[in-house]
Amino acid sequence: NIEQGLNAASLEILNNLITACLRAVEMSGDAIPPEIAVHTLSALAKPVNILASSSVLQQDCSQNAIVIVQNGFQALCITCDKLLRHLPHSPIDVTLPVSRLTALAIAAFSPAFSEMCILRKFDRVQMPAISTLIELSEKTLNLAIHQAEMALLMIPELVTTSTLGESQYDIRGAMRAPGGEDHCACIALMRLSSESESLCQLMWQVYSGPIRVAQEVGSVALLSDLCFVHDELLKMELSRGQNVFHGIGVLPKSRRILLSVTFQIGLNSMTSEGVNHDLVNNSLSGIVHATLNNLSFSSTSPSTAVDIHRLCKAAYDFGAFPLSITRTVFFSDEAVHALHNAVSECVAAYKVYPIDHPNPRYLEWGRLRGGLVSLFRSCLGPGAAPVIPMCIGVLITAECESAMFAIGDFSKSVFVEGVIGENMIPAGAFIKVLGEFLESALDAIKSRKYSASEVSVLYMDIFATFHKTLQYVSEIVTSRQPEKVSDPRPFIFEAWCLSMRNLSCLRRLLVQCENVADTFEALFSQSICIIVQLILLKRLRRKVNASDNNEGMSLDGPHALAMLEFLEDALEPSLVYAAGNIFADSLNVDFRTAYYNGPNVEGLFVGGAIIAAAFLRMVSGALPPWALENIPGLFCSLFAACNKDKVAFCSIMGFAVDVRLVNGFGGIDSGSKIAGPFMDTLSDFSKAQLLRQAEESADRNDAEGWRRMKVMVKQLCGGKKKATGFSLKPSYSSWECDRL
Repeated sequence: NIEQGLNAASLEILNNLITACLRAVEMSGDAIPPEIAVHTLSALAKPVNILASSSVLQQDCSQNAIVIVQNGFQALCITCDKLLRHLPHSPIDVTLPVSRLTALAIAAFSPAFSEMCILRKFDRVQMPAISTLIELSEKTLNLAIHQAEMALLMIPELVTTSTLGESQYDIRGAMRAPGGEDHCACIALMRLSSESESLCQLMWQVYSGPIRVAQEVGSVALLSDLCFVHDELLKMELSRGQNVFHGIGVLPKSRRILLSVTFQIGLNSMTSEGVNHDLVNNSLSGIVHATLNNLSFSSTSPSTAVDIHRLCKAAYDFGAFPLSITRTVFFSDEAVHALHNAVSECVAAYKVYPIDHPNPRYLEWGRLRGGLVSLFRSCLGPGAAPVIPMCIGVLITAECESAMFAIGDFSKSVFVEGVIGENMIPAGAFIKVLGEFLESALDAIKSRKYSASEVSVLYMDIFATFHKTLQYVSEIVTSRQPEKVSDPRPFIFEAWCLSMRNLSCLRRLLVQCENVADTFEALFSQSICIIVQLILLKRLRRKVNASDNNEGMSLDGPHALAMLEFLEDALEPSLVYAAGNIFADSLNVDFRTAYYNGPNVEGLFVGGAIIAAAFLRMVSGALPPWALENIPGLFCSLFAACNKDKVAFCSIMGFAVDVRLVNGFGGIDSGSKIAGPFMDTLSDFSKAQLLRQAEESADRNDAEGWRRMKVMVKQLCGGKKKATGFSLKPSYSSWECDRL
């Protein structure tokens, strides 16, 4: 515990262990250091990192700490030096185990290297021991970078075919960390370059003796060698052949990690004086233009699997570029043309029905979707080029239209496992990316990089894309066709609701921005109506079973969780009022009930009553039993949407119990109550109990009050539905696609 001082006994134990590692490495002579010594050194990195901090090294007992850190660096330095001499000519079964452990040690020591950057600012004359330590750390860092580069060139990520399909881990014959998925040397370089800006700068400052071009120095030397290593890995990747990942080189994801490190080093050096900016810029521009050429590649017609694979690789490579590059590059005509080419290829496959699956062409097309998602994600942030949201909108529209066309039988469409699905990347991925742009807007405002008014302008194209695609999303998710195998509708709607939830959070920060108010209101009110419509489609019975609710897509899944959480965030007076106007136009609602038989009910009361009735119907069996846990938050949100007016809220609850549909809709017969059959037999006494509880909960307006409201609603709607065939509460779907 550093705050309580360094423990002498602990320091002595640590010193003995580190010293033992150093002796074992030194005594190995010309041979490769023993695995156990390097493994132990890697395991001891955490306490060494703590001792390496400037605050510890300046304490009275810092001499012991300096010796321990120095011995740690010395052991790592000797290990890297010996490996560099052995890698070119020693058998891979000899070099791989120790190279793997050394890369792990380099990554683990990155905080200690970063602390040395802070110590470099101190007066070295006054602290000669620390001066010696800094010089040793710089020498070690240089050798560590060289070791990582050589390991990437000489040791494949997978020596033989992967065994991940047969076992939990894939370590034997793999240059990977336990349970990891990427080449250890790439991870080491990534950890070093991303640990701190000062360490990233130190990497190119201390780098010497380049692999390829000896006359280059400094940042250009390191950048040149990283580009050389990347090019060599790309050649190996292409020479292995399509869908072959072992033998030589690294997997595509590892190569892209190296690509990210290369850009990070290059951009870091561009901020420093004394660096040849033209050479750095030319190196980075060369990578960008080579990737653009592959992305704009004109394929044969129809495209082959090889053609699409090339586009996919280029799209994924763009996903590894930093935001500072992707934010500007797509303003050029060359980049716009390249992106249009890839998007057109993706859209074309959506229009094919039926497909001849299984077919390698569609497997690569499924990966191309992931590549475009990765590319769009690399552009997340304020100021994205207009072509980005435009292309995302085109892809969302194409996906929804394709799903609508294949709604009766998805088995002959692209919506099958192996093309679009959870084993690749589910439907709704492009909607999810659009929602992630909203998250970046929230971060931009919260970090005060941009004001709310600036964000409302910079993200106008994103908001407009949501508005343009709303009708296509609405049409497919509200289709009354029963859910089929590989049905994309749940994923599409989950992505939509998650995005609307992000937009709801953003809306509160842009409340003063009138230029987006109308767009937001239209999106939210219509999304609320879609949710209510889906609930009304479900037919209820006294004994509810999931298989009975067969009209429209099932509401048993993560999309139901997403829509409920969106409702909790989104309900506001203006939105409930707007939803009420939509309901009045689309549903023939009868408000002449025992509770109220006056003039026409308008505005807030129409929307509020139908939404509240949908909540009651939800608990009656339209949604799985776990949805009951959302009831407190939903009614609390509805109360807030009534401007916290207790009288208005209780009136809405009174309407909700009795409101009927004259002509029926979905699972509701003509003249039946929206809230469900349990309300048909509800006594006047029970209704009064519900309204009293609504009044009490509104008075309290706290967690306990709304919990009591949930208990009352559960009791009146037939209790918790057990043995219904519904699933347990789900987790959200994943649209991660870095390793397709």
